[in-house]
Amino acid sequence: SYFPLLHRLGTDTKSRPFHYARVLENIFRCNKEKELNPNDEKKAVNAMKSFFKILREDLDNQKLSCALQPLYLLSRQSVLELSNKLVFLDSEVLLRHFSHLPFA
Repeated sequence: SYFPLLHRLGTDTKSRPFHYARVLENIFRCNKEKELNPNDEKKAVNAMKSFFKILREDLDNQKLSCALQPLYLLSRQSVLELSNKLVFLDSEVLLRHFSHLPFA
């Protein structure tokens, strides 16, 4: 196994938020601003789930996540967008009010 060698060379032994951010960035680069194909969409969803799971589990990862630039997240239109361009409507009242708008 190459694990001991890789560990001695400084590779991480566990996944970190920036690993998943890089996965999302690579998918974005391959697809630009097009709708993702089903395989890439599945990869993006899994990367986002893992990214947020790690953030919830570890406060140090939460601090580290502030340094992640760029961070691409999957929109409702199955397109990866810069996270600072997305709006997350987590309130049913807001969702009803804004549901007629193109970004909702």
